[in-house]
Amino acid sequence: MKNKIAIDLNKVTNSLDARFKCELLEDNLLCIENKFGLPKHIYVNDKGESWTSSADVLVDSKNVGDVVKTVRNLAASKQELVFKVSDLFKLVAPPDCSLPEPELLEDEVFEVGNDLATDILKEPEILALNLPQEDENEVVVMVFDSIADDKIQSFEEMESFIAPKLASFLNDTFENMKFINIGNGLVEIIFDSKLASNVSKDQFCDFLKVAFQDVDFFNFYSSCVKDFSKKISSDLPDYFKIRNEVINEVLEQING
Repeated sequence: MKNKIAIDLNKVTNSLDARFKCELLEDNLLCIENKFGLPKHIYVNDKGESWTSSADVLVDSKNVGDVVKTVRNLAASKQELVFKVSDLFKLVAPPDCSLPEPELLEDEVFEVGNDLATDILKEPEILALNLPQEDENEVVVMVFDSIADDKIQSFEEMESFIAPKLASFLNDTFENMKFINIGNGLVEIIFDSKLASNVSKDQFCDFLKVAFQDVDFFNFYSSCVKDFSKKISSDLPDYFKIRNEVINEVLEQING
C-alpha cells in the first residue's frame, strides 16, 4: 500500500491570510490562531488532519490546498452581526433610557477660545482696522461661534470614538461572544455557532436583549459620551482655519 504524502505545514502557514497566526508546536503539528472569530484555535498535523480547539471537528485533507480550504471553512463557522454603536444602545438599553448625546462644555471651550480670540485680535488685518471696543467684542463672538460650529461638526466622530472602548468593555464582560471594532462606529458581534445555530437576526437581537440585562451598559455608554464631550470641548481648534474664517467675515461686513 502506498504511503500517504506528508503535508508541508510551512506551505499551509504561507497560504493563510493575516487573520490567522500560525505556530509550529512540533515538527508535525501546526496551531492556527483565528484572531477575529471562533473557533479560537485550529490544529493541523502533517497527515492533513484538522480539528478545532473544542475538538468537535476532525477533517481529513489530501493536500495543502485542501487543508487551507478546511481551515477557512472552520473559521467561517460562526454567526455574526454588525451594529452601529447607537443602534446597539437602542437595542439593549432599558426602554426608559434615551440615547446620551454629546455636548460642548462651556469652561473648556472658553479656555481654548479665549486664547485664540486674543491672538486673532492681534492679527495685522484686524489691527489695521482700528476697531472700537464694541466691534472687537463682535470679533470675539465670531471666534467663539466659529469654534463652536467646528466642534459641533466633530460630534459626527463620536461613534468611532466609542466603538473601540465599547468592544473592549463587552469582550471583558462576555465569554461566549466576541466584539470587534471594525471602524466607522461599527461593532461586529461574533458568537459560536454552537451557542445558537441557525438563528435569525430577530432571534439574535432578542438574545442580546436578555444577555445585556445584567450589564451596566447605559452608565458605561454615558461615561464614554462624557469623555468624548470633554475631548472635543478641550481640543485645540485649527487656528488658521478659524483665523481665516473670522477675518474674511469681518472684511466682508466692513466692505459690504
